[in-house]
Amino acid sequence: RLGTADGEVVIDRPEGPLATLALPGQPPRRLALKVRATSELIAEELRRLDADEMYAVALRGEATEEIPAHV
Repeated sequence: RLGTADGEVVIDRPEGPLATLALPGQPPRRLALKVRATSELIAEELRRLDADEMYAVALRGEATEEIPAHV
């Protein structure tokens, strides 16, 4: 779901290759989406990971200021 000024954009695919795309002010459309293996999805996510700089600082014990608990 993506909220816009005109309404929500929704892509719903409960299972299988067919999804429904709902755009504000338009009738829902059926789309065919490739069903990918879990290993392929995980590999894609791992390729996009960036370094977690704050975690690295915490591990090294180099924090110079107090970090609020809600962050």
